[in-house]
Amino acid sequence: MQTKNGSFVLSGIQVGLKADDVDAYGDGVTRGQGLVLNDAYEQRTVVSGPAEMHSFNMHELKIVDGGQSALHILWKPEYIDVSELGLPDRKAGWVGNMGFREVDLESGNTVFEWWSLDHVPLQESSWPVSKLEGPAPTAWDYFHADSIDKSANGDYLLSARHTDCIYKISGQNHSVLWRLGGRTSSFASDEVQFARQHDARFVEAEDLRQIPQIGVEYMSLFDNSGDEYEVASASSALVIKLDLLETVATSFRRLMSPEEGTTRISGNSQILPNGNTLTCWGARSYTSEHSVEGRLVAEASFASDRFSNYRTYKAAWKASPSDAELTLKCFAWGTSVEKATTVCYVSWNGATEVDSWDFYRQDGEDHDSSVGVVTRTGFETSIQYRGYSEFALVKALDSVGDILATSRRARVKHPGQWS
Repeated sequence: MQTKNGSFVLSGIQVGLKADDVDAYGDGVTRGQGLVLNDAYEQRTVVSGPAEMHSFNMHELKIVDGGQSALHILWKPEYIDVSELGLPDRKAGWVGNMGFREVDLESGNTVFEWWSLDHVPLQESSWPVSKLEGPAPTAWDYFHADSIDKSANGDYLLSARHTDCIYKISGQNHSVLWRLGGRTSSFASDEVQFARQHDARFVEAEDLRQIPQIGVEYMSLFDNSGDEYEVASASSALVIKLDLLETVATSFRRLMSPEEGTTRISGNSQILPNGNTLTCWGARSYTSEHSVEGRLVAEASFASDRFSNYRTYKAAWKASPSDAELTLKCFAWGTSVEKATTVCYVSWNGATEVDSWDFYRQDGEDHDSSVGVVTRTGFETSIQYRGYSEFALVKALDSVGDILATSRRARVKHPGQWS
């Protein structure tokens, strides 16, 4: 959920999983696209990667500048000189060059583009060297960018998982303004340690109830502390204060995982308007919300461990999908029509403003009679009543009783032995 021209939109990434597609990442990711949907879940914009890119990277689609443009991550394998690695048997090999671009959502033109191999030496990587022999698109994933953000003054914040580093990049000349973490950090810090991180974001001082200061910046990230490079006993949501004049980084706030332990992949942290922190704990399929004081105020998880989520967001999302998405199914049972009982199930996928459902039996072409109003209960709501009619319909009501939509009439299915 992001803002575009003052309104919330949904943005996401659609990827293909065809068996005959070339697998560039070793995990089934193939060519896809970014999508932006309005509050009726209608497609408004498609963000495509450059033609030379094998696939649309699934890690990021960030709407910026009030909805004028979007950020997404790029990948391309390149055969380059790798002699700086000091390998005894190889002087050249295939390396994954990762970067990002900002694209204008109206024209599709590239506003800004940046590539890691132009600015980040191979020796900054802490990822085991492999796949140098290719063949392309297989390559050593030395960098592995997983998030990109843009500041109000036009600079960028890039997280690279395989260098354990955050890079601030100039929007003017593409240079790396500073590094946080990794092997060549620009900041001295004993208390800010992280590894295999995700979701690095600029944070305004006001959002942390702080007074802005010249030479002081804030940022947040999700510290996985995963893989073999664990720097903590548990993953955490971390807010960092950066003193640019003294080049010192300090921990402003660190929220440890309520479930304890580390999560190897995924995760994000969001500072909410009320100052609370919403955190997705990655592959652990667990989300929590903490107050400013660090108190756990809400938590949620999937009912099955078969599911996981890459990120979690919270916002005041209101949506009114097409009436065509309003679905009503009704069934009758009993030994005869006279002894029938009918049950109806209704859902309206994505509708956020439904408070209750008004169910009707349809005994004739123009004769509808209400059989009851039922408070909405989650995704699907049902009603059961005595009697049978050939058709039924339902009306969606908001919190003051106004009609939001009326379903098509649904034929009531009944036992085949009825005459």
